[in-house]
Amino acid sequence: MSNDGTPARIIYEVECVLDPDIVVDFDSWLPGHVRAVLACGGFLGATIQVSEVAPGEPRRRRVVYELENEAALDHYLENEAPRLQSESEQRFGTKQHCEQRKFQHRGNLVPAALQARLDRFESDDEIGSAARD
Repeated sequence: MSNDGTPARIIYEVECVLDPDIVVDFDSWLPGHVRAVLACGGFLGATIQVSEVAPGEPRRRRVVYELENEAALDHYLENEAPRLQSESEQRFGTKQHCEQRKFQHRGNLVPAALQARLDRFESDDEIGSAARD
């Protein structure tokens, strides 16, 4: 639960270590896979991240999903993930190794200068809303 009593948003992270010979194919496949996951419901968005690596190091890809709450993640893991993970395993086999992690969203922080601008924007929006009423 968040501080205001609503269910806490969940961060679901999937990090894959790739054999070098599948990187190009994996990179072209991944956005479509992420879109399929996002279509499952309860997902708020995702980012795809690529690690910087030295020559000879394994290639890594990470997808960070944000979900409405833990129930949405549980539903995905029980009902949708097996099929989507199976498709990935069939395509790439043992040339990928993926690990999943779950985090509770605790909040966002921004630099003070940006926060001041956001506060002014919210204040202006409240003033505009009051004027329209």
